[in-house]
Amino acid sequence: MSLPKLPSPDMLLATWNVLLDALPAAVALLDGGGRPVVINAEWKRMVVGDHPWPLTERYPSLAEKSGLWNAATAAQVEAGLADVLAGRRDMFQEEVEVAVDIFGSRWQRVQILPVDRGSFDGAVAMHIDITQQHRLSDDLLEQKVNLEDINRELQRFVYVASHDLQEPLRTVASFVQLLARRYKGRLDPDADEIIDFAVNGAKRMSALIQDLLSYSRLTGAHYHVAEVDLGHVVLDVLRGLDTLVAETKSNIVVHPLPTVLADPIRLASLLQNLISNAIKYRHPDRRAQIEIFAVNDGDMLTITVADNGIGIDPAYHDKVFEMFERLFPHDGRDGTGIGLTIAQRIVESYGGRIWVESTEGHGSTFLFSLPAGMISAWSRPTPVLPSGDSP
Repeated sequence: MSLPKLPSPDMLLATWNVLLDALPAAVALLDGGGRPVVINAEWKRMVVGDHPWPLTERYPSLAEKSGLWNAATAAQVEAGLADVLAGRRDMFQEEVEVAVDIFGSRWQRVQILPVDRGSFDGAVAMHIDITQQHRLSDDLLEQKVNLEDINRELQRFVYVASHDLQEPLRTVASFVQLLARRYKGRLDPDADEIIDFAVNGAKRMSALIQDLLSYSRLTGAHYHVAEVDLGHVVLDVLRGLDTLVAETKSNIVVHPLPTVLADPIRLASLLQNLISNAIKYRHPDRRAQIEIFAVNDGDMLTITVADNGIGIDPAYHDKVFEMFERLFPHDGRDGTGIGLTIAQRIVESYGGRIWVESTEGHGSTFLFSLPAGMISAWSRPTPVLPSGDSP
C-alpha cells in the first residue's frame, strides 16, 4: 500500500498565503527580530505600501518609513513589540492614529501576539482599520454637544418666556376678576358666562406657566442632597392638601417609609403630584382610598402610591407621562398635563424609573424606583392619616 504524497513546502506556503489573503485584517508573521517574514495582501496595502521586499527592518520603523505613522507611534508600538518578543506581556493592543486622508485622520487597531516558541520564535502582528467607528463616534459626540447646547437654549427660552408672561397675565387676571366681582349678576347671563370663561382661562394659564417654570428649573438645575425622611415629606404634602382631602373625604394610609439621601424639595414635588392625582381622579361611586408604602429588594427601593380611583386603560400607561397629556381634558378636573412629566424627570435624575399599573375602573398604582444605595435609614411607622371622616 502506497502512502499519500505529501504537499511540497511551496504548495503549503501558497495555501497559507491564500488563507492569509482571505482575512479582512492586515496580518504579518514576524521573526524573533521583529521583521516581517510572511505578509498578506492587506498588510501590504495598509502597512508597508510599495516598500521593496524583503523587509529587513523591524516592523514599527518600517511602517514609519512607509508613512503609516509618526515617530511617536512607532516608538509606542516598538515598546509593545519588544515586550511581547521578550515574553514580558501576552499581547500588545492599541488604537493608533495613522496617515491622514482627504477626510481626516485614519485609525487602526494594532495587535501583536507571541507565537508558540516551540515551533517558531516570533510574533503575529495584525492591523484592523477602525476609521469608520472613530469617525462615527466623533460625529455622535459632536451631535451630542450640539443637542446639549440646543437643550440649554430651549430651557432658557421656556424659563424666560414663562417668567415674562407672568406679569401681564396677573394684570389680565386681576382686571377680569374685578369685572366678575363688580358686574356678575348685573349684566345678562351671556356676559356672566363670558366673564366666568375668562376667569377660569386666566387661572389655567397661570397654573400652566407655573408648571412650565417648575419643569425648566428642574431640567437645568443642580439639586441639593440631604437626609430626607420620606414619611415626614408625605405628611407635609398631606398638610398642604388638607382642604382637598377633607372636602373629598379621602382616606390615606401611610406605611413606614425610609430616610433617603436626596433633594427634599424634589421629592415633595414628586409625591405631591402622585398623591394629588390619586385624589383628583377618584371614582365617583366610592370613597377614595390611597395607600403609600415602600419595598427594598436590595438593589432598588420602590415607592408605591396606590388608589381605588377611575383607573387608566393599559394603552395609555406610557402616554400619561408625556408633557401636556391629559386623558380626560374636558371632565372639569384642574390640571396642566405636566405633573407626571415633572415626576418622571425627578425620578430619572436619580437613576430610577416610574411606571403605572392599572386597568380602567379599578384604580391605579403608581410606582417609582430609586437605587437602594440612597437609603440612609428606615423610619418608624408613620401614623395613618385619614383626613376625611372615618368610614
